[in-house]
Amino acid sequence: MDEVQSAALPTLEALFAQPYFGDPAAEQAPHYVHHAPASHLIMSSPQPSRRDDFEVAIIYALPLEYDAVSYIFDEFWDENGDRYGRATGDPNSYTTGRVGKYNVVLALLPHMGKTNAASAAASMRSSYGGWPS
Repeated sequence: MDEVQSAALPTLEALFAQPYFGDPAAEQAPHYVHHAPASHLIMSSPQPSRRDDFEVAIIYALPLEYDAVSYIFDEFWDENGDRYGRATGDPNSYTTGRVGKYNVVLALLPHMGKTNAASAAASMRSSYGGWPS
């Protein structure tokens, strides 16, 4: 079998710097599309029955980043309301769903900054505590 060479994937900054669809200059700009091999295509995983069943957490401080990352979700588990809730006193906003074969919780921090991020991460662990220490 021939060895496949892969190019380095672009950074998020490079992806966000690309022109918007419909921009005439977009035809001249490079576009990045990552295709997974067919062996990596995974069928839907079951919807978690509780908050501790989530395997991946993604945390963002900026609403723009949060919104952009939500586009990678294959399914959303909270389309009909906040099914999983959160711990008392947790100020974070969450989106839950599936990305590939993983159940993912996406968190939007209430404020920016290192101290706020640490506090929000602790709140997230309290609400979605299924991750190993």
